[in-house]
Amino acid sequence: MHYSAESLPFVLEFFTDHTRGNTKQVKEFWNRGGVSPKSFEDLLPVKEAVPIGVRLYARDGYEPDPVGKMVIESSIYSDDGDPVFLEVNLSNSLDQTYIFKHERQQVFPWRLGVYYFEVHYNGKIYSSAILVVPIHLSKEQVQHMHLVLEQEIEGISYELVFTSKSTGNEYEILNSKLYYDYVLKLMNEKDRLYAALTNLERNLKTEVRTAYTVNTYERKVDSKSLRWKEMSASPYALNKKKTLVIDIPVNQWIKHILQLWKNELNHIGEEIQTDWEKQQHIIKSSEEEKKQHEERINSWIYNREVSKESKDSVRSIIYRLNDVIKKADKQRNILAKWMEIIKNVHGRISYTLSSTELSQVSRSQRKPELKDMHYRLIHDLYDQSKKSLIGEERSNHFIRVLKPTWKVYEQFVFFQMVEILRRVGFSVRSVYNIDELRELPSGFCMELESEEFIVHVWYDKVIYMPEDAKARGEFFFLLA
Repeated sequence: MHYSAESLPFVLEFFTDHTRGNTKQVKEFWNRGGVSPKSFEDLLPVKEAVPIGVRLYARDGYEPDPVGKMVIESSIYSDDGDPVFLEVNLSNSLDQTYIFKHERQQVFPWRLGVYYFEVHYNGKIYSSAILVVPIHLSKEQVQHMHLVLEQEIEGISYELVFTSKSTGNEYEILNSKLYYDYVLKLMNEKDRLYAALTNLERNLKTEVRTAYTVNTYERKVDSKSLRWKEMSASPYALNKKKTLVIDIPVNQWIKHILQLWKNELNHIGEEIQTDWEKQQHIIKSSEEEKKQHEERINSWIYNREVSKESKDSVRSIIYRLNDVIKKADKQRNILAKWMEIIKNVHGRISYTLSSTELSQVSRSQRKPELKDMHYRLIHDLYDQSKKSLIGEERSNHFIRVLKPTWKVYEQFVFFQMVEILRRVGFSVRSVYNIDELRELPSGFCMELESEEFIVHVWYDKVIYMPEDAKARGEFFFLLA
């Protein structure tokens, strides 16, 4: 059912500053899991990348709920791949707490689109949503840019964000990074794997088999024992004995599976380590370069001969380097956690192989019928991980999130420039990595040529001071 905001015991406001003209109340709510808004266009609009605050307070004449709160989804994901939800606790009508305010390198918590939220109040839950809209462009202009870019390169308007839980949004990722999905699936399934391994160790399957031993006196005999005695004319007896055997087909197969899994984990661990070292190198080299520029800025404090343009140029470089370091550090932290997960699972499987009765079992590559649920689970989990590693299954641990509009606009301008050159007779000289084209990192260069000229089209290129440009072999530099 729908609720009129005036009938509810609380007020929820979104504001961009302290003035009433820039404060808007949520007018429409509905019950949790019930009806949805008739039109998204009727939702409260929030402009992208504009400072935004939220306050929740008791309506006049109603008792406040001390544990009342608003919970809203965002387009941010943690390093572990978990979606981040923002919470706003009950306050008062004068509260000026901002969710986003362009400080401390904050990231705007939403991209364009609809974001749902819930108000938990007096034991009830009320739902509503906001509509995040572009700040300087119309919806039609943004849609046009997305359409043009997607016609050039599919997926360029989106960022790939991994989630720790699988989603319904499937997306093909690069083969070189298929281990991303491999690790994420392992994160979700490792508890089930550990439980199955523990059960395997405690209840390793055995078979009762008959063995025969020669003794000086007779104990248990059968027809085979009697035939042996008659044929050998021996004074000894061939006694029958029942024994439990663990070196049987199901154990041989599960040992084979675990050994394959252990080898794959070694390989995955080496890939993650290599990528971790790459991010470590990026951070180290960027920090060294940043330090050099900071020292230069400090040496210019009392030097009036250095122009403002020169100082601004160096500050711009420092700002970009901070972004590079921040992004690389986040990726490094993710990879470090993944290495730890791989190490733990590898160690758990190694223990099962070497420190339990399974160590006495031989390996077999012939799969028998697996009747025990724990044996089947280990086999199935390995089979699923194998498919994700060789690309037989599409990843459902990656979702597509729209890039910020400023990024889409810059990419749009870049490709429009390339298109203009192509129309006047230039052609692209090289084959470029599709992942680089989707991301367009700072400093990306596309070379085009005609019969007479070669043109370099740069995206977000840093322009250095003359001495730095010369040292780097750059053709362009900033005039002081």
